[in-house]
Amino acid sequence: MTPFDATRALSREIQEFLIHVPEVPEAAVTDFFLWKWRARDPRFRFVNVPRLLRAAGQDTPPPELTLALWVLGKRTHLPLVLLARRFTRTWDGYVGRLAAPDGTRGHLNTLTAWAEARRAVPFVLLYSIPDEATRTVCGQAEAAGSGVFLLGADEATAFATGKRVSRAQKNRLLAHCDPFQCLFCGGGNAAGCADALVCLSPRMQGLPRRPNRGLPAVVRQLASGATPPALADWRNFHALGVYDLSDTDIG
Repeated sequence: MTPFDATRALSREIQEFLIHVPEVPEAAVTDFFLWKWRARDPRFRFVNVPRLLRAAGQDTPPPELTLALWVLGKRTHLPLVLLARRFTRTWDGYVGRLAAPDGTRGHLNTLTAWAEARRAVPFVLLYSIPDEATRTVCGQAEAAGSGVFLLGADEATAFATGKRVSRAQKNRLLAHCDPFQCLFCGGGNAAGCADALVCLSPRMQGLPRRPNRGLPAVVRQLASGATPPALADWRNFHALGVYDLSDTDIG
């Protein structure tokens, strides 16, 4: 199964989960997302950072960020920093949730600061339920079967500045998003999947890759199947993940 097909199927599972288990806490959606991805595709590996820190006897404040993800190719990788939010109602106080906590945009500021420090790409990971009117940046008909979307950190910040109405319409947000699987579309930079759709999203086409010689040690350990022993520097994250496509990716 190609990375595109695997993540598209995963995104559909998340949509079904959101529909049938609507009241589950946001962190539980993330745990389901990570677990199902690992079960569906062994090329993806992850560790729950607070769980491992607690097992090591360390205090763990609630993490501000959701996932540091590295998509590995043969010689280069795509580093991502993700902050998850669940936006499933047609109208909701999404501006306030993006500006959390307390309207300070502190989580978004942490997201962009981490991305700049690690030369990674920052996204808000939206768990959502599209409807017939939903349109996304990607030119393909991928929105209807998706439950996971990527919103650029700059666009999320624009929504959170307070210049827009406090109760944003869900489709206004999703119109600025790409379905998660577009990271792995055939025309994108993240992973070459010759039999997938050609990605029409300019954002997915232009994501910067980095040489693998700059990979953090924890990423190399995760990619090898080992549990990283030192995670104190990553206590801001719910999880760290590696999607190892080095056997299929020409990059």
